[in-house]
Amino acid sequence: MASEVWNGILVRGSLGETGTIPRASSSNSPDLIAFGTSPMADPNVLTDEGQYSEAFSNQIFQGNFNYLYTRGKNLTGGPVSGHWEFWAVPSNLILLPGLWKTDENTVRLQTSSGEIAPRFEAQFDDEIVASLDAFTWNVKPLSDGRHYCLIGVAVTDGHPNPIADQGKISDWGAILANNGNIAQRNTRLVVGDVPDITDSVPYSQGDEETDIEFAFVFSNMPLGSKFHVASGTPVPGEGIVELTIDPISQHDFTIGTKTFRMPAQWASNFNYSLIFGNDWGDVTGTPSVTLRPQIPMVSTHRHYRFGRVAGIDPRTRALRVDKAGRPIRLLTVGAYTSSAVDKQNPSLKAQ
Repeated sequence: MASEVWNGILVRGSLGETGTIPRASSSNSPDLIAFGTSPMADPNVLTDEGQYSEAFSNQIFQGNFNYLYTRGKNLTGGPVSGHWEFWAVPSNLILLPGLWKTDENTVRLQTSSGEIAPRFEAQFDDEIVASLDAFTWNVKPLSDGRHYCLIGVAVTDGHPNPIADQGKISDWGAILANNGNIAQRNTRLVVGDVPDITDSVPYSQGDEETDIEFAFVFSNMPLGSKFHVASGTPVPGEGIVELTIDPISQHDFTIGTKTFRMPAQWASNFNYSLIFGNDWGDVTGTPSVTLRPQIPMVSTHRHYRFGRVAGIDPRTRALRVDKAGRPIRLLTVGAYTSSAVDKQNPSLKAQ
């Protein structure tokens, strides 16, 4: 086959690719990105030409929620739209689709808002598109010791998913060589501090735009614990919702985020992890954390009388008040609790 320039969304197999096909097979795509256990603060950097030469990471962290992204460059010469398809598949020397598509350990990745085929749209030639809503994955180790490989496809009307189910080596090699919209990347599994609790809860804003704050209520926490929570889906104009506490220095406390202006229909999963410290003190109860979305209300809000007084702002050490000088009230609109029912103060076990 004579060389030609790919006329779709290019998902590179290696950093130096410019779109010429056939191309050499590679398992080191810089466009399939494993960003780690926190989402990108501003995933729009993935669409920046200045970051296109950055390969980012291929590390995934066992037992943690991982945040992953895809990107590609528009080589169609004009506008194009489509969707992403993204898998984590058990490694094999040759990743024949007939093998991994039927493997029970293969993971079809989905975004923080629950999409398995998130859309993209490019208006201009050479424009870079990306999955701005992070794919999230709680990585479990494979029992046979293998690692995972990422496979990503940019699907458009002109270039559908080229993956077939056949198990012929030559066919798989031809798919990778002749289709610029598919790539693969080996990952490196990191076994570090595996959380004692990992949990995920979906959030949906519904059809009303409102201000929202997220409060986290901690109970019976051993001191020295570490907590992290994030929404992989950015809030338009404000970024992701994220909170890290390292270390936890109180057994029982409540902490909140800033106020977010949540647009109607915004949705995301909140993924959180908790690693217990060793200082249980006199804790006798079950450790738990409750996520509580709440609406901050000024005195003219129609539901003002139903809220509770917000109290002191820990940053200003002053009572939170509105422009009329009346207390801000908080209206709780939901709650979700995770409890470590199998964890307790070690000193109690000895009694």
